[in-house]
Amino acid sequence: MAQQTLNEIQLRNALTMVAGTDPNGCFFTAYEVKNSDVAIGAAFGAIGAAIVAAENSGKPQAHLINYTPHGIYFIPIYFQKKAGYTIAPEQNFFIPHQEIKSVAVVRSGWKFYEIQIKTANGRKFRFHTHRKMKNEEYHANNVERFREIYATDSKKAQRKSTTVSAVAAVFLVLVLVGVIVMAASTDDTDTPQADSAQTYMANGERVSLDFCRIDSTFDLLLPTDFTDLTDAEFADMFPDSVGLAIADTDRTVFVAVRAWNAGEMQVDSSVLKAEYAQNGTVMSAKDETRNGLQFAEVKAVEQDGTYIHTAEFEADGAFYSVSFIADADARAAWENASDVILHSITL
Repeated sequence: MAQQTLNEIQLRNALTMVAGTDPNGCFFTAYEVKNSDVAIGAAFGAIGAAIVAAENSGKPQAHLINYTPHGIYFIPIYFQKKAGYTIAPEQNFFIPHQEIKSVAVVRSGWKFYEIQIKTANGRKFRFHTHRKMKNEEYHANNVERFREIYATDSKKAQRKSTTVSAVAAVFLVLVLVGVIVMAASTDDTDTPQADSAQTYMANGERVSLDFCRIDSTFDLLLPTDFTDLTDAEFADMFPDSVGLAIADTDRTVFVAVRAWNAGEMQVDSSVLKAEYAQNGTVMSAKDETRNGLQFAEVKAVEQDGTYIHTAEFEADGAFYSVSFIADADARAAWENASDVILHSITL
């Protein structure tokens, strides 16, 4: 079975193989957002060229970032379908402190930080990392240490991000006011329906929906009063998966986002259909281009009556699965919400 995680001992062993690094220093794993292999090659010469050449074995899905007294080392981490995650210490690249213009660590979504690095020669790099990782206490501690080291740059970037978000929020409120006024002029019924892009009627109650940024990659409409699943709840529902999920208070309706390295995975509704047909009845399956993305979509009902609507797509080198799940009792009130939520996915 492919190895899905890398433990602390493996990471420390990889660091000891890289000259000049301190295995006891500040280190953690982070995932690429939009770094360019060409930019890395131009910035770091032969070592960068080696990273470009590594395309033959797949693009790095993540990096082990190691802060040292000399500068910051970046060590590629690959994922292969059969072998799982592997580290490539020989392909590391290094930015001395004197060549770093700024490093900002800012909040991004529910459980992530985005790391923004600018060099003196104008190169820019972006990564995202979990604020916490299950059973990996060192990760959270080191990420916080890294954030503290660059606290000044991080606070400036966070304020800028907050200001931009505030302006966007004001605009959204103005739009919502118009939507609410229009919605108020129509008669409400107990029939589940999406009466606007920002609300949904369930059991005679109007549920607010708002966009949330996922993995700094795509936006998704989500019910604002749903809450995060605990790590234990997520692991119970989605074993061997990485992602996040939210649910209503009664834990009868869920929205889950899971992610894998794109690798050899395909956006193909026939594959998804076959998977769901093993445990229930497939209501519909289709491949569709929407909002600039290619989607594979399936609606199914499991043997116990649970309704599942899943959309799969690729973005920024990752393979995403977004699922709307409602148990048998909640299905009648919530089934139509799945189209509203899953069709809102936008880069």
